Formats: sequence, structure tokens, C-alpha cells
Amino acid sequence: EYMGTTLHMSAARARAARLLSHIDPMAAETAAAASPPKRTTLSTHVLDQSNGRPAAGVRVELSRHDGNGIWTLLTTATTNKDGRCGVPELTGDMELTPGEYQLVFHAGAYLLDNVRIETAKPQFLDLVPIRFLITDPGTHFHVPLLLSPFGYATYRGS
Repeated sequence: EYMGTTLHMSAARARAARLLSHIDPMAAETAAAASPPKRTTLSTHVLDQSNGRPAAGVRVELSRHDGNGIWTLLTTATTNKDGRCGVPELTGDMELTPGEYQLVFHAGAYLLDNVRIETAKPQFLDLVPIRFLITDPGTHFHVPLLLSPFGYATYRGS
């Protein structure tokens, strides 16, 4: 898996830097200066609990709050066949700085097209906003959405 490999390699580099700092502090400083800074990245995953499968084709919008009540749309993506929007699709080369962000999932359109449960009519959910804070630069944030016709849940994933 791409992200698992990236995280594993980052941990290995950090361990190597700690070991190198004990052996040769000057070499460790030079290696740290030569390493590119870690970017803050974001991904999401939508799971359709009513059908027991990934939710493909869900539109997702990423916005950032400016601190003065205004949300600025940064990007729009669509979940793939596995229900995922990874780093390239969601944030590309964008740097996510510390602040308040929001993912808006266009759940209503997905549910209308994909849920066959008669009790899901009339429709209850439409847009599902999830607001979160990025306070730890250089880390990966995974914000999954567990979706059903009458509710949803989220958590900070890995």
C-alpha cells in the first residue's frame, strides 16, 4: 500500500537519524538539513454501511476556514471504486498548514442512486460536513466516513 510504505519509510528514516546522531552529531545535522520537510497530507474513505461496500462516486469538497467566518474551497474530488480519495486526488501538491478544515461529502446524491432500502425514502441526509483541525504539521490525516441512509460516523484514521 502506498501510504503504508511512505509511513514505514518515514519511521525508518527517523530511526536512522537518531542512530546517526549518537555516532556522529555533525553528520546527523547535515542529513536532517538535506531531507525535504514532511508535508501534511489528507485522505478519506467512504463506506456504505447499508450495502456493506465502499461508496464509489461520492463528491468530496475540501475547504479551509480563514478565521474570520469565511470558508475557502481548496479542491473537489470524487471517491474511486474503493470509496477512497487519496493524497494525489484530494490535496495534490497543496501544503496543508495548521488551521481548521472541512470535508463536505455529497452523500445525498450517492444515497439516492445507490440505496435500495424503501425505508430510506424520503431522503434524510444530503451534505455531510466534517470539520477538523490540523495542528501537527508534517503528519498524515485520514478522515473516513461511515455512511448509512439515516446517519453517519467519522473518526481520525491512520
